[in-house]
Amino acid sequence: MASRTYPRTRRGGHRGGFHLQSRHSAPLPVPGLTQRKIEDITVPEKIKDDLVAKINGVEYVASYDLTDGLKAPTILVPGKPPRWTPPSQPQNLHEDSDVYYRDPNSARHHKYPTEPAVRAVLHQHTDFAFSTIDIFGCGSTFGSLLSFVRNEERTFRFGVDRVGSTTFLVRKTNTPGEIIEDVRGYGHTFPEAYTIWESDVRASASYQRIIKYNFAGLSCMIRSESDGYLPDKLEASHETLRPVRQDESLLNGGLSSLGLGLLPLTSIGPLVIEDAGDVIPQQAIFDLKTRSINQKERLGASTKEFLPRLWANQTPNFVLAFHKWGKFQLDEIHIKDVRDDVKAWEAQNVDVLSRLGKMYRKIVDLSSVHGRFEVRRIGAGPLEIWTESTGWSALPKELREQFCGEHGSEVGDNGLEATHVNVNNEGDDDSSDDEKYLRF
Repeated sequence: MASRTYPRTRRGGHRGGFHLQSRHSAPLPVPGLTQRKIEDITVPEKIKDDLVAKINGVEYVASYDLTDGLKAPTILVPGKPPRWTPPSQPQNLHEDSDVYYRDPNSARHHKYPTEPAVRAVLHQHTDFAFSTIDIFGCGSTFGSLLSFVRNEERTFRFGVDRVGSTTFLVRKTNTPGEIIEDVRGYGHTFPEAYTIWESDVRASASYQRIIKYNFAGLSCMIRSESDGYLPDKLEASHETLRPVRQDESLLNGGLSSLGLGLLPLTSIGPLVIEDAGDVIPQQAIFDLKTRSINQKERLGASTKEFLPRLWANQTPNFVLAFHKWGKFQLDEIHIKDVRDDVKAWEAQNVDVLSRLGKMYRKIVDLSSVHGRFEVRRIGAGPLEIWTESTGWSALPKELREQFCGEHGSEVGDNGLEATHVNVNNEGDDDSSDDEKYLRF
């Protein structure tokens, strides 16, 4: 039987909100018949009070891997990013030719794309106080707002939902399975050749990491995709499992015992949570980008254009790989600790970040009045605030009730429980309370 190809997450490519939008991106759909415009917002002035527009108090909270091809929508918690495992000789790669999802969470969990992140947090920390979080977003929503206050041309939309005391920002694509059109380059084939999913997370398709920090007087939580981790950045006592090449069977070992067969991507049914993977310290996490050697000759090996994203998700390492017609020479793969660069960028952009902080606070204030609404922007236009479509919600009903302080259990929508499966054999976690969060 001929194999079928299903869209995948594109790693190492453009990330929502932090890069110029493709000229082939689809226009926004028109607002629904029940929606009405509330107001237009222009770029705000910088904050004039004593709030400091800089990130501090950064903490790792949770993480998870999205999976493909299983019988039910499944996340692995805490999951694990791909391990940096470069080949010993230069590689001549094929250009990206597959199809890739614009939003991996929406594609797999289209009704509630934020649910997997919230479930992962509550799974790792059953007593986590979401009441302490003012705003919960992702790399796309935070990045879109940053593009707006920087007066960059960018078309986007996202939903806003006040749940308890937390304001959720949820990215919206035109369709749940929207794919990236006109894919070019090596943003997927390069990480496939230079990173490996390890044996305990071999069914993974995308690694999602959740951190929290303070910014402009607000407690922020952000979920973003990370491309991998550098094993030489781990502590000597940190053990990792045997790497597994991606063409090996995805369902050997622990996952095979569940009787899960390979199927097309599905988001039907309750979310399954499996205990698998390992918490990787932040100092080992990296993002990557591939570029033509011609761009290096024109622009050099600067990481400047990527600093806004690295600032927002506090990623400390960046891999910038240059190729000539798909061949990546070893000396053209640059691995850089960008923490000092990120701090310098933050110091140089105080006015912009001050406006961003004011924009965050404006959205939080609006959510306390309207509850739910939609944020839209076309090109270089203003930020448009619209009422939300009837029936839209950031989270399923039962999960909302937990945020509102009502009695609730870990269940999905329509009364379906979020299933928990333990596929590890290590026994109970004996971590001390001091290790509940990893600071960096």
